[in-house]
Amino acid sequence: MQVPSVRLVGGGNNILKKGTGRASKVTGRQDVIETSSPESVRCVLGVGKLRQLKCKQEDADGAYLQTPRNVQRRPQGLFARLPREFWPEGSAAFNMKDPVFPVDGNLYGMPEAGFDFQIFSRTSLQDQGYSCYKDIDTSIYDFVEKEFREHYENLPEEDIDWSTVPGGLDATPGILSQYVDDFVNLYKPGSNAENALNESLQLKPDEDHSLKRLLGQDWENVYEFEKDGFSVFCANQTKYIEQLILTVNEISSKLGYRAIKDQSTPALDKDHAFGEIDEKPGLFAPHAKSLVQSILFIARCTRLDCLFAVVRLSRFFTKWTLRQDQWLLRLMGYLQRTKDYKLWFIVNPKDLDEKTLCFDNFVDADLAGDFTTRRSTSGWVGLLNGQSGTCIPIGAHAKRQGQVGLSTPESEVLATVVGAKRSIRHHMLLCRMLKYSVKHRYLGDNSPSGHILAAGLSAQLAYMKRTQGVSLAWAHDNCSQFFEHVGSDENTADIMNKPLDSVKFAKHRASMNIGARPEDVSTQIRRIVQLRKTSLKVRD
Repeated sequence: MQVPSVRLVGGGNNILKKGTGRASKVTGRQDVIETSSPESVRCVLGVGKLRQLKCKQEDADGAYLQTPRNVQRRPQGLFARLPREFWPEGSAAFNMKDPVFPVDGNLYGMPEAGFDFQIFSRTSLQDQGYSCYKDIDTSIYDFVEKEFREHYENLPEEDIDWSTVPGGLDATPGILSQYVDDFVNLYKPGSNAENALNESLQLKPDEDHSLKRLLGQDWENVYEFEKDGFSVFCANQTKYIEQLILTVNEISSKLGYRAIKDQSTPALDKDHAFGEIDEKPGLFAPHAKSLVQSILFIARCTRLDCLFAVVRLSRFFTKWTLRQDQWLLRLMGYLQRTKDYKLWFIVNPKDLDEKTLCFDNFVDADLAGDFTTRRSTSGWVGLLNGQSGTCIPIGAHAKRQGQVGLSTPESEVLATVVGAKRSIRHHMLLCRMLKYSVKHRYLGDNSPSGHILAAGLSAQLAYMKRTQGVSLAWAHDNCSQFFEHVGSDENTADIMNKPLDSVKFAKHRASMNIGARPEDVSTQIRRIVQLRKTSLKVRD
């Protein structure tokens, strides 16, 4: 009996049988597949190396169903496993062991599209011993040993004293991260977590499941626990950047521009004053959205040093001028010169053993840096640093503030709050996965803003609650005890809110572990130790 073709529409809420009208509506379920973010993936991989866990990757079948059907590549049509809830009534599939259905069109919007629902659903993973981080990130799971599972799942995480738990970290010998159809599992070799991984994701032991490509990035292990106990790995998007450069060069030649020239920074630090180029329409305007979004994908994943330049370009889609053409070409010139640069992760498990890790959050804001609106730009850079040389870049953020700042303290306080809201979630993830309270700090270069955070009130900035939606009381409760002052030259967040000269830019880029090769470990340790010595607590 031939299985009728079905098409799922409206996010999978309706079933249309071939040749018939709409079938009964299917109610939504809580058991859906969530996706992780670039930041949480960096947290997971960095923690895995700190805990000296092995890594495997599994790609669930059916990811191609998230794209429109390509008849030339698949002339026989598309076939997919579907959850039982979506099987047509009376279908022969109920009598089959592992049925698949011919599918018309794509299944975009359906969380389980193309997945074996009985294998990859959250409930199935939890049955295998994986405990979901429901309060932080539902795409990340801990594998919990049976003898500790009841205590682990019935107690809030902060109530667990891991120093008294038999086996310590071995009580959760595995971590699972899910990004759409990509599963990354980190496990202690020979543990129950490895067996659960092979069973839950149906891995074959003779196949290569090492992490090679994830989130559009190529991952590479340079060496692992071979050189003085360090583990060094990196992510790059060199092929993607090369293809983008070819595309921009083709467009440039058609528009009459010369070929892209190499540049030392993504944004010119001393731009020209307002003039004629700010009034004439830019030639790249029809291609601006597509090109900027492509660069933004690179900046979010591996090239955090380009984030400010990309975000600045994205503000001018509706009024693209010749100045934005110049900005775009300069940014592409920088990417062309540094196309082989990678995002490096340097890990020393000694920092976990000695509990010397610190989540350093650099926050900064310029004052009226946007020349069109005179608004400030908030910048944040999060790095997990260790006194023995660990440096794991977690994330970065650049965003123009919603209102014109009337003073530097106002802009800096808002930047600190923005950075805190970005970092708190990642700090909680790190603490959960490392099983101890990791120290964290907010590092800013404006002392008055530190005093305002310490006091929790300011008569001069009381209006921020209405104009910026910022509560100084919240900032005091969540930021003041962790805020420390650093010199302007040491604030890495400078790279996120303003164009810099090549020397200063290169310095901050190196501190974010972006380059053709990783920063020398001895240099990195000196930088981290010096930063901890020179940063000062700000008190009321």
